[in-house]
Amino acid sequence: MNDIYRTNSLDEIDCRALEEFLISGVAVQRVADDGGICREGIRVDNVSPVKFFVNSFTDPRGDDIEMIGMLHDMSRSEIVMRFAYGSRAKAKALRELLVQKDEHSCDSIMGHSIHDIENFNYSKDRGRCRLIEVWTLESREMVKWHDKARGACGIESPESATWIDDENKMRTDNGVALIDNMLTHSTEWYCRWLTPDGSVISEYASPYRHGSHPFVVKMYPLTDGEVHSLVEDVIDQQIYINRLITLMDRVMSTSAKGVLLFPKSQRSSGMDWEKLSSLWASPDGVIPYEAIDGAPEPRQLITNASDFGARELLSLELKMLEDVSGVSNALLGRSSGGGNVGYERYESEVRNATVAINDLLLTFVHFRESRDKKLRGI
Repeated sequence: MNDIYRTNSLDEIDCRALEEFLISGVAVQRVADDGGICREGIRVDNVSPVKFFVNSFTDPRGDDIEMIGMLHDMSRSEIVMRFAYGSRAKAKALRELLVQKDEHSCDSIMGHSIHDIENFNYSKDRGRCRLIEVWTLESREMVKWHDKARGACGIESPESATWIDDENKMRTDNGVALIDNMLTHSTEWYCRWLTPDGSVISEYASPYRHGSHPFVVKMYPLTDGEVHSLVEDVIDQQIYINRLITLMDRVMSTSAKGVLLFPKSQRSSGMDWEKLSSLWASPDGVIPYEAIDGAPEPRQLITNASDFGARELLSLELKMLEDVSGVSNALLGRSSGGGNVGYERYESEVRNATVAINDLLLTFVHFRESRDKKLRGI
């Protein structure tokens, strides 16, 4: 397990997954061994929610998932290497299929936002092909058998269990105990790789020991099937904070700052306004002017931004943002107490600060545990 962690840089991968989990409330990773042709050994990759799809489910553990998959963008050579399985005929058929897809490619959409082109039809990268990996939970006929003579048992498909009838016929002739068998139905995960037009280029039953799909999914909190991320809870406060900051900046930008009020009648002859402005701004400038009895002297006007309560509102919103998110000063590494704070006091503050988001963090811990369990079952 340590080798897998080191090879896949899982510490960094999990950090990026946690960021996505906090932003969208969804964490998805793909844990698979793709045959070691293009990618050596077991791979763990984060899956963007933009490329991920799953049927509607309500179980936080995902036990009621029956269809799951993602979109892939691969080069033509990688597709041939991964799905030709060493067959020249299969490789030729794949190349011909990919050439046909190029005739209907959508290179004209290049330059658009990723969200404008992330669909089942197009690839966002020029020269790459879109494939759709779909896993479905299907019911299949299976034959359960028990050989008491050899002390063996198993489950096989009806096609591969034809040997049982032949064996029982031989045992009947020899007077040996027959193999007990019965037809039953069981569920298994089945994978199909599709092109955008629905062509199946590969299909197979789950090859993993855990017998499931390669995806690990965690959605938070999934109460009645709803997903609410941590960021979603503080969006309203953040919008209002941005509005207050913009308003304060607008008021400050429109306030008078160093405006010179100079009566026109007191300006000396030969002194133009540009020279007068330059002298006023000079630290050692001297401005001659013609004083008039009863007239106001030239003066500079400096006004402060009006106190309309925006600062108090901003402080209130920041406090509400802290209360709603549960991210307090102690959690950010800043002590809320003044002066020197002892270690036990600081540790207590941090522990109490995590109470509000403890459920969120434990949910992501369970996500990692589920991922590690699936790693051990490959």
